[in-house]
Amino acid sequence: MKIIISFFIIMLSLSLSNLNASTFKFEFNPSTPVTYNVKSRLFKSLDQRDIRTTKEERIVESEVSVTKHSVRGFGQSKIPPTYSFYNKTKLFKIFQDGNPVKNPLLDIVAKVNSETKTDHVGKIIDVSGLDEFDSLVKSSYPPQISEGLLRGMNSGILETSLRKEWGEKIDHFSGKEFSIGDTWTSIQQVTLPSSDPAIYYSEILFSDWVVTQNVKCVKIKVYQHSDADYLGALVSAPKTEDPEEVTETDVLVSGYVERWIDPKTMLIYFEKSNRKIIFPMSLPDNVLVQATLIDRSESLFYY
Repeated sequence: MKIIISFFIIMLSLSLSNLNASTFKFEFNPSTPVTYNVKSRLFKSLDQRDIRTTKEERIVESEVSVTKHSVRGFGQSKIPPTYSFYNKTKLFKIFQDGNPVKNPLLDIVAKVNSETKTDHVGKIIDVSGLDEFDSLVKSSYPPQISEGLLRGMNSGILETSLRKEWGEKIDHFSGKEFSIGDTWTSIQQVTLPSSDPAIYYSEILFSDWVVTQNVKCVKIKVYQHSDADYLGALVSAPKTEDPEEVTETDVLVSGYVERWIDPKTMLIYFEKSNRKIIFPMSLPDNVLVQATLIDRSESLFYY
């Protein structure tokens, strides 16, 4: 199958300074220095078709400081600036089936601060600080235990997740032009709890403008579905009911993301998501069940 319209569609260019312009451009230009707080709640449930249902909730609060680095000196005025995003975790709690999880690894995560360095258009140059997680795990547990823990979570996994999230939210938009009403389409992939990949389609709609904290942001809606035809109908008629019936070997992915972002700085002000995955899951004794994974999240940004 040919890959459908690229995520990087470039629209006709018009000046952002023209108040009557219908086309706008994402400019990576964070106001600096700036510090903001992010409060996130993440919920996940796994229903193994009447056999077992597990629920997990995460509460994360962090502080992010953004610094602009400019090179000054004779003959160096044209060197583009770089940016550093310093992330400090202030709170990290996990609840499983309503009960708080007491895990020393959570305390270690809360102690790790990271720095993401980008170039002038928002592409990541370097990520540092996450290796402190590995060092703290090794110093807190005997070698046999720490090796096992680091196979499940380590600085490499944390960095891969950070880069993926940054790419989806910032790098894929930076420098691109859009108009309200535009849609961009792409093919995405998610890893199931069984470690198998699942392919689905994603359609981005630049739906409207919204003003928050005295900043004019574009409201981006992202519709996701494993059925390309259904996805098209979903965007044009969002109230269309999601098909629930699938065969035991099918994988159904459906989801929705809403994000408010200032196109003049590319700072995010609000985000929420809701995704459901129905997939076959193997249990002990070769029992195959149809499982349903639901994950929801909401993040508030305070500047």
